Amino acid sequence: MTFKQEGESGGFCRDGDDLVFWHKCTLAEALGPICVSVKTLDGRTVCATPNEYVTSDTVLMIDGEGMPNAGVNDFVIDAETSLLPVPQMPKGCLKIKFDIHFPKKILSHHRDTIMQALECSN
Repeated sequence: MTFKQEGESGGFCRDGDDLVFWHKCTLAEALGPICVSVKTLDGRTVCATPNEYVTSDTVLMIDGEGMPNAGVNDFVIDAETSLLPVPQMPKGCLKIKFDIHFPKKILSHHRDTIMQALECSN
């Protein structure tokens, strides 16, 4: 089953029982403290804050905010679980990934300052 929903800042894709949300942000937001608010499919809002800057490889995981655990094909793995109302079923994770947009132009003196800062961090 393919599932995709576009949101205000990104979109959802289904990965098994997990939901993957793509959060769009600027380079400045990625390097600074960032709080990601995600409006879930059922209308709630969940927030996540990474411990440090984010990269395109960063994945924030929120347990229990994915899709209800599904059976495999037409087989019921656990009949007791499959009979539970959806809110009580165990759920996968919400994985927040980052789509970082770089500036189209950087002034040369700003570029020099950025390069110096990056050289100091190595």
